[in-house]
Amino acid sequence: MSKKQFGYIGAAPTQSVGNLSPRYLYQASKGSGGIVTSDKVFITHTFVANGNFVASANVSPYEAQIYVIGGGGGGGGSENANNSSSHGGGGGGLAYSLNYTIKPGTTYAVVVGAGGSGSNGYSTSGGAGGVSSFNSELTANGGGAGSHNSSGSGGTASGGDTNVTGGNGGAGQSTGTGSNGGSSTAAGGGAGGSGNDKGGLGGFGSAAHFTGGGGGGGSDYGRTGLGFGGAGYFNGGAGGAYSDTSDAADGPFYGQAGRGDYGGAAGTVPSGAARPNNGGGGGTFGGGGGGAGDTSLNPSNGGAGAQGAVIVRYRIG
Repeated sequence: MSKKQFGYIGAAPTQSVGNLSPRYLYQASKGSGGIVTSDKVFITHTFVANGNFVASANVSPYEAQIYVIGGGGGGGGSENANNSSSHGGGGGGLAYSLNYTIKPGTTYAVVVGAGGSGSNGYSTSGGAGGVSSFNSELTANGGGAGSHNSSGSGGTASGGDTNVTGGNGGAGQSTGTGSNGGSSTAAGGGAGGSGNDKGGLGGFGSAAHFTGGGGGGGSDYGRTGLGFGGAGYFNGGAGGAYSDTSDAADGPFYGQAGRGDYGGAAGTVPSGAARPNNGGGGGTFGGGGGGAGDTSLNPSNGGAGAQGAVIVRYRIG
């Protein structure tokens, strides 16, 4: 049978409910809800908002993989002082089960936690990530918020066969490189910013577990380098660095967004602003945001944490 019969998009085996033929849906899908894709081995339902997974009534009980990821915490904003910096937000927690029994005709409630907002202004904290859950059984807490004086803790998890705490946010440093965000099988933590050097590196998540990397910390002078986002299902964004038009060696140095369509946002500010020292955003799903870099007289913000998700995955057949 040709790929066209089964509604493939181009040459890749990515599918959606809208373009799968009714025949293939009948043969392969054993439930409804979320964004439905297939790789010819698994059917995957990805929930990026609250909803329900409804198991088909005309199938036998079957085993599914369930991944629940909390939202990432946002990075903090620095004080209005020379050589100031801020701390990164924590990565969302991860609860997962590889052999969860799905019962025919049953409705399973899904809750998806939002990502925490990045800080907005001097000495402000980011927002904490939201809680995600599947059927009120598997629960993943969001990462804690970073601030100008403390890092966000990684979100905890419970109810799964395996429960993993997200990476902690990295500490900001007034001198030297910002501390790296914590890495985890759950989502990576955002890095700390730097007051007179480069921001730290975002913590790693796990592509195999759908967890994102943390955002990089904001830097001071760009000639020392940038704080890059951590790798994961989608990478965290890089933090920005100081731009001094009187010294060509210093800029501008704008961070770049994380790899992929849903990587973390770059740590930039509107074009022409003097100091693009924002922390990078966390990568999808659950990455923590990076802390801001040196912001004396020119406020910069922490990166936003990435939203959480709930993923239901089962074999075709």
